[in-house]
Amino acid sequence: MHTAKSDVAWLIELPQSSRPGKPPTYWGHVEEGEGWTQDLKEAFRFDTKEGADMHGSDVGILDYEVIEHAW
Repeated sequence: MHTAKSDVAWLIELPQSSRPGKPPTYWGHVEEGEGWTQDLKEAFRFDTKEGADMHGSDVGILDYEVIEHAW
């Protein structure tokens, strides 16, 4: 079976080392504006890895990684 990436985006994630034993955590929409959320539907999606990294740096996130996701 051949699988193609239909929709690809880059997400800002809290590294696993910063959330041991907890589910993935993404930077995105939260009640206060933006922050960490475990709701994938609320995660900010970026077209490029560079764009996600720039946003993470611009808003001052200290510990994050940029991961590609496909739906």
